[in-house]
Amino acid sequence: MTSSLDQLKAIGTTVVCDSGDFETIDKYKAQDATTNPSLILAASKKPSYAKLMDLAVDYGKQHGKDLDEKVDATLDRLLVEFGKEILKIVPGRVSTEVDARFSFDYEASIKKARHIIDLYKSIGIDKSRILIKLASTWEGIKAAHTLQSEYGINCNLTLMFSLPQAIAAAEAGAFLISPFVGRILDWYKAATKKDYAPQDDPGVKSVKDIFNYYKKYGYKTIVMGASFRNAGEITELAGCDYLTISPNLLEELFNSQEKVPQKLIASDAANLDIPRKSYLNDESLFRFDFNEETMAVEKLREGICLAFARLLLVKECNVVFADLALRPEAKELVSQFSSRAVFQQTDVREWPQLEQMFQTAIKEFGGVDIVCPGAGVYEPAFWLTKSKPSSSFWHPPGNPPSRDLPDSSRYASLDINLVHPIRTTQLAISHFLASSTSSLTAAPPAGNNHNDPTPQPKKHVVLISSISAQVTPLLAPIYNTAKHGVSGFVRSLSRLDQELNICVTAVAPGVIDTPLWRDNPEKLRLVDEAKGDVWVSAEFVAETMLRLVENADVEVESASASLTRLSNGDDMQEGGRGKKKIDVRGGLILEISKERVRKVEQFGDPGPSGEGNTVQNLGVADDEIWARLRSGEWGNVG
Repeated sequence: MTSSLDQLKAIGTTVVCDSGDFETIDKYKAQDATTNPSLILAASKKPSYAKLMDLAVDYGKQHGKDLDEKVDATLDRLLVEFGKEILKIVPGRVSTEVDARFSFDYEASIKKARHIIDLYKSIGIDKSRILIKLASTWEGIKAAHTLQSEYGINCNLTLMFSLPQAIAAAEAGAFLISPFVGRILDWYKAATKKDYAPQDDPGVKSVKDIFNYYKKYGYKTIVMGASFRNAGEITELAGCDYLTISPNLLEELFNSQEKVPQKLIASDAANLDIPRKSYLNDESLFRFDFNEETMAVEKLREGICLAFARLLLVKECNVVFADLALRPEAKELVSQFSSRAVFQQTDVREWPQLEQMFQTAIKEFGGVDIVCPGAGVYEPAFWLTKSKPSSSFWHPPGNPPSRDLPDSSRYASLDINLVHPIRTTQLAISHFLASSTSSLTAAPPAGNNHNDPTPQPKKHVVLISSISAQVTPLLAPIYNTAKHGVSGFVRSLSRLDQELNICVTAVAPGVIDTPLWRDNPEKLRLVDEAKGDVWVSAEFVAETMLRLVENADVEVESASASLTRLSNGDDMQEGGRGKKKIDVRGGLILEISKERVRKVEQFGDPGPSGEGNTVQNLGVADDEIWARLRSGEWGNVG
């Protein structure tokens, strides 16, 4: 009997392989292939692909004025080399992604896209076989319009979560769009606390709405469903123009003989009552309608501190944003709450600039009640990295791509992840003690244990630790050290609460769905959702942080648990779950996993528990580290 995969193809749906592995693409006889940096980097660890890595590295060494430019050139060439090999297998096209850093930069997106096409041209690949992947931001959609209309470069608009994005993309003349089915489902499951059958799946419904809109109004842009969580989502979209499918789900469909009836029929759309809209020449309407799509907005606006700031602003607090620069989503938030939010440019490694952020808060709002030193950087362990700054134990000072200098006597990652929160807390305590009033209080006074007849409102410092303060994977020794330090620091200051009404606490999240992961392809490849890894939402972490500063107590889980093993060999708890309330006191550290909050005990703690605390592919990093250490090339500082 015909396989479900072949039935899907027979209906008229073009199957695209979402992989960078040549053997996988060839096995399932896909028409096209989609790639991204994380897929390519995952595939590149295979010995059979070493020659492509060597070609890319050699190219990178010869192009670029400094280390950053050379690394950019290396990754660009690696993507193109993989694309060339994939095109030897598929008869159609390959999608190659523009760096996510340019998602909100129209000019940079166009420049990078044209550069990628030029690289393909230099090795004999015509642009007609390439799709340039761009994020479905306003800037990305406008860039696609320019690339399509002025340069004849076909585009694949990705990170799509809403109909307004899809309509604007079609008006822009995008060759193809990739609405994300699974990520939409993830959001709704987290928001509603319920599961969905495939026919009721919000991600499936979103793609159907887009498909019907396009067919009703005659748009030629191809609809390609992407980011699937299960085979049921795929079969519910049988009849969609294209579907890009991961290898594990392709295998499931390949081995299945279940009937696959056609669910999407283009001719049926003509009779549907769907109002027509236009966005391409109306940015304000696009942003308004897009912002009406709460799910879509929250999937693009990610980050713990940003989510926490948003909650505080909604609570009518005043907020100072202190960072080197604001991401576009943070800029929009500051603009939205312009009377209560200000930006102070700050390099958190520079202590005078940390003091200046307090002076700005005093000048603008009269004082400070809540401080969250939340800046953090990832510690890269791999040998192809674009992280900035790159400050890692596995990239010793003086060895590219390290940006720590041998004579600097410091690690930038420790300055940011550990020294900065310590110094900021020190400054906060100083200002708390010097000030008797403030305009930033986020909650009623919690009181204290003294006989002072006029107790002052409780002051709060909320730091961000991590489950890395409990488990210690090989790939990030300095990061682990910093988070152990943060947790120890918080516990050391526990008595400030009782004595001075200054409450220093911390959250210790698991694997958070933030740019710290999403913008780092090498880090993203550690996560394997097909093997059970799940994301913890930044919003859930921020809500817990708000409870720490707003409430006298917080609800946590108590567990009677049994041991299982983390992917790095450490123990993890699973088992029965209960609820209890505990007082919010100085020194409290709360572990945050998937919809679960647990107190981290100082002694006899059982370790991380619950979904959202694992990364199944840590072995990828370990293998590369051991290979490098045994190569005789590591750590040469001259």
